[in-house]
Amino acid sequence: PRETEEEKAEKARVMEIVLKDACSVPMEIMEKCCEAIEIIVEFAAKGSKLAISDAGVGAAFCKAALQGASLNDFVSVFVSTLKQMKATMITMCSVLGCAKVMGYAGMIAAIADFAIGVTGPLYPIVAPWIGALGCFVTGSGTSSGVFFGAVQASAAQALHANTYWIVALNSMGVAAGKMLSPQSIAIALSAVQKEGQDSKLLAKILPYGVLFLILMSIYAFVGAKIL
Repeated sequence: PRETEEEKAEKARVMEIVLKDACSVPMEIMEKCCEAIEIIVEFAAKGSKLAISDAGVGAAFCKAALQGASLNDFVSVFVSTLKQMKATMITMCSVLGCAKVMGYAGMIAAIADFAIGVTGPLYPIVAPWIGALGCFVTGSGTSSGVFFGAVQASAAQALHANTYWIVALNSMGVAAGKMLSPQSIAIALSAVQKEGQDSKLLAKILPYGVLFLILMSIYAFVGAKIL
């Protein structure tokens, strides 16, 4: 049953125990194979040269058993990981798909252009927020740079501001956007088996993310005046 949070937590605990039990036998086989290979190596070094081929056959059998046992472990862990992360993968793919649609449709660039037109010389204040927006939507600082890097550079040239500083503000805003990104939250919750608690975690960290961005804006404006 997975109707309540307690039942979900109990199922996750039981599944973890079962997975460990399933992996224990292959792990023991691998340990024994390693011990056997060490004995075979010693036998080949100290034993009769006429039996060297027998040592090779024994090592080959141990290697086959070792690979078979490790494959069993790999399959068990891989399947368990897929089951645990399926909700996270769906969330990530959905958000990334939305980000691609927004990028190809020009929606993200339109948002940035609007910010430039509204803020004018105060644009450095919102530059970190734009970087945060890109990271929030895509879940990636690299993608935020791809989407908004050129826009930030164009804005800096239009405002006769330091181009390097304005573009750097985009990267600075990524730090706040990453902490609020749905993908980051989903991955973090999945790691601690708390899937489905995205909105609760976002509500708790949102004030810190906004405060972080406000401090960034003050720093950005002062830096733009100096540079």
